[in-house]
Amino acid sequence: MSKPLSSGRYTELLSGEMAMITVGFEENKPHFYVHQNLLNSVTEAFAANYHYVKSGLKDEIKCIEFPKMDAKIFKMFLSWLSNNDRAQELKTQCYTINSLMCVYDLRISVKCATLKMDTLYALSGAMNQNANTFVETIDSMLFFKKYSEYSNKAISRLHTMLDEISELTNIELGDVGSLLKVYVKTVNWGNKKWQNRVIDSIRDKLYAQKDVLDFDLIAYEFEGTKNTSLCDDKLRKFCAAMIYYRRHCGGCPLNADKKLKAEVMERFLTKIDGFMAEYLRFEDEYQTEFPGELPRDPRDRDGELGNCYFHFHKKSDVCTRGMDLDA
Repeated sequence: MSKPLSSGRYTELLSGEMAMITVGFEENKPHFYVHQNLLNSVTEAFAANYHYVKSGLKDEIKCIEFPKMDAKIFKMFLSWLSNNDRAQELKTQCYTINSLMCVYDLRISVKCATLKMDTLYALSGAMNQNANTFVETIDSMLFFKKYSEYSNKAISRLHTMLDEISELTNIELGDVGSLLKVYVKTVNWGNKKWQNRVIDSIRDKLYAQKDVLDFDLIAYEFEGTKNTSLCDDKLRKFCAAMIYYRRHCGGCPLNADKKLKAEVMERFLTKIDGFMAEYLRFEDEYQTEFPGELPRDPRDRDGELGNCYFHFHKKSDVCTRGMDLDA
């Protein structure tokens, strides 16, 4: 995210000649007067497209037009541009997730990388504060854009945004139960990077808390992903690995060294539809890969299984752990 401007630099940007920006299709287009130094400090898109027009302020003024831009969204951009702490401006104004997504799209028109990073920072904060609203917003956008004439381009941009959020920030979204429920709700998005990061967060929270996925959470995951083929869902694989580990090594916080009893195993294998097949598939895969060895703790991303064991990509692919935007 962008760093706050010094008072001297901020004063310097608020000096010099003004430019007029018009937005929208209306006959009486909204227009805004902005310092050219301020605009040019974040993007070259304006300087390359100015033309001179008559103005009430003086005989001629530099002008640029954005006919496809929404005035409300452009005001958000100007509010961000005019603040000396731009990243915090977007994060603290309580903008809706929908509005922030529009500002994220705006960075294409204004060709501003800093705006993109600050918007992702604000979106990650909004997402982690209100997971349900974030999920519902993406769901609705994917549904409506699916039937629009610009569907392919719009959905591609939406997935790019999800990819970038997944790469640049931790996905918190509450406790492990909340994370798992968000994962199930978002399987239909088909965004593998997003799913990887949610699985990472589930593993991290369980490991830090020395906790496990209980019967109800695993049953919820298998019910929610029952239309997914066995090879397609990595969280199912993680659930199987968790029970495999507990069966052979223990791992429950109340009795860390106590292995799952046969009757408890029977409940998992017979009462959760699809779990037995996933468990047996994982057991075969693990024993082939690590013959004669005890199970590794699947919660530990720094352990022998590694960061990517439950990711949607090949083991040979480069995988970037999320960086903390606050760093």
